[in-house]
Amino acid sequence: MKFVEGNELAREIKALICNAPDVVIATAFVGAGFDSLLGERPPHFPPVDVRCNLHMGGTNPAPLQALLGKRRPRIRLTSCDRLHAKVVLTAKKAVVSSANLSSYGIGVMSTAVPAGEPGHQEAGTLITDRGQIEAIRRWLNTLRGRTISSPDDDELLAAAELFRLRNQWDRPLPPRGRDLAQQAIIRDMLLDPVNAARVDQLTVVIACRASSKPAA
Repeated sequence: MKFVEGNELAREIKALICNAPDVVIATAFVGAGFDSLLGERPPHFPPVDVRCNLHMGGTNPAPLQALLGKRRPRIRLTSCDRLHAKVVLTAKKAVVSSANLSSYGIGVMSTAVPAGEPGHQEAGTLITDRGQIEAIRRWLNTLRGRTISSPDDDELLAAAELFRLRNQWDRPLPPRGRDLAQQAIIRDMLLDPVNAARVDQLTVVIACRASSKPAA
């Protein structure tokens, strides 16, 4: 077992994903460029087993859609709406860490490009002990979720809208006049049948601007 952080952690995660044939990833969030990183895997390698959270607004579904849309899909995707762990497992090694698979977590999404520090300070453990590897595999097998095989799956489309809204509301407020329309979109997102049963598990960042008329 070895403690790793920062760039070393990022390198270990990317090396496992790109160099091992059989990879299982459990991560809360996936970011832009994830499809490019998986594109560095040899073409004869099997699809990567990816389990992530599509219901908190932190996953960018675009790279997942790109990977599912290939003639030979590069991932097997499972939506796990309570997942917040970050684990990468191969036959002989695993990394358990705080890092999501995004530029904030592991920096540039490539093993070929020298990367600066990831956006966040991340740390974790590189594990090679066979007993611990099997314990992690058993835990992964307890994860339950919904299998997604199409890039046009309703859950991915809903996740794309939620991701857009969360990022939009994280930024400065939009011009006056668009607020009501955007709040209506958020309402529709929460009432969508895909999300209706999981509203209590959704995290939506909503900024509300109070408008008032000057006193007469």
